[in-house]
Amino acid sequence: MENYIVDKTKLLGEGTFGKVFKAREKIGGRAVALKQMKFDLQKDGIPGCVMKEISIMKELKHKHVVRILDIIHDFTERKERVLYLVLEHLEIDLRRYMALVRKNHDSAALPVPVIQRFTRHLMKGLAYCHSHRILHRDLKPGNLLIDVQQRLKIADFGQSVAFELYDRSQCFTTKVTTRWYRAPELLLGEVNYTKTIDIWSVGCIISEMARAGRPMFAAKDDPGQLCAIFSVLGAPTESLWPGVSMMPKWDPAFEVLQPKSMIDIIPHLPIEALDLVIVAMLYLLATISALRQVPSGYIGISRVLTQRNSPARIAAPVAE
Repeated sequence: MENYIVDKTKLLGEGTFGKVFKAREKIGGRAVALKQMKFDLQKDGIPGCVMKEISIMKELKHKHVVRILDIIHDFTERKERVLYLVLEHLEIDLRRYMALVRKNHDSAALPVPVIQRFTRHLMKGLAYCHSHRILHRDLKPGNLLIDVQQRLKIADFGQSVAFELYDRSQCFTTKVTTRWYRAPELLLGEVNYTKTIDIWSVGCIISEMARAGRPMFAAKDDPGQLCAIFSVLGAPTESLWPGVSMMPKWDPAFEVLQPKSMIDIIPHLPIEALDLVIVAMLYLLATISALRQVPSGYIGISRVLTQRNSPARIAAPVAE
C-alpha cells in the first residue's frame, strides 16, 4: 500500500467483503478506487467467488469495462488477510447521475442523446463480456460508472460467471441480479439460463433512464416482481414461451395479466429506442417474424437474431 494515499473519508461503496475507497498514486497522482476485501485465513481462506471476480476482471480489457490496475495483499497481526483491488476511478455511477439530473432539472428524464450514448457504451461493453463468455449477472445503474468525458463503463463483477456456448447442461444459481433488474426466467426458477438475463437488465436500465430514474419494475419480493413484469408485458403463454407453465415458480394466477402499451409506460422515448426496450424484454425472440433492424445509434449492434431456436435477447459482438 506504500504506493497509494488512501482517503478514508471518500467511501465510494461497500459490499460483502469490505469497502471501496478513493485513493491516489503517490507518483503521478492518478486517482484510483481501492476495493478492500478482508478474510479470516484460519476460518475460511479466500472465498472462491473473490478469486473468480479477480480472474474475470484480469481477463477483460475494454474501454467500456472498468479495468483492474493492480492487486495488493497484506497480512495483519490478527491473522486476517486483506486484499486490495486497485481499479480505475470514475466520478459517478448512473444511479447518482440520474438523481442529479432529476434534482437539477425538475424530475426530468435523461436527454435522448445521453440515453443513446450510454446505451451504446453499455451494449459495447456487454457484447465484449459475452464474447469472452462472461455473464455479468448484476447489471444495474449502480454498477455502471461514468467518467468526466461521459463514457460509461461496466463495473462490479462480483456475481459474474463464465459460461460455455451452446451447453444446455450448465446450471447456475437463480439468486443473482438485483431484483428490479432480474429477468423473468430467473424469477421463475430457471437454472439453465444464458446471456439473455443480462439483456433483460439492459432493457430495464434504458427504460429507467427515460423514466427520470424510476425503475420499470419495482417490487419487494420475487412473486411481486413477476406480477409487476406481467402487469406491463402481459403473462407469457405456452405458444410464446414453451414450457413456461411448468417452471418451478409459475403461478396460474399470472394468466389473467394483460399487456399495456409501452408508449404509455415510457412516453418520452423515441420509437426507435422504445423498440429496443421491447426487443430486450421479449420473452422469446421467436415472437418476431423476421430479422429486426435496430437503430445502430442506440445500441451499436446491427440486428437481433430471431430464429425460433435462438436464445432470447442476444448481445452480438460490435465494432469499436
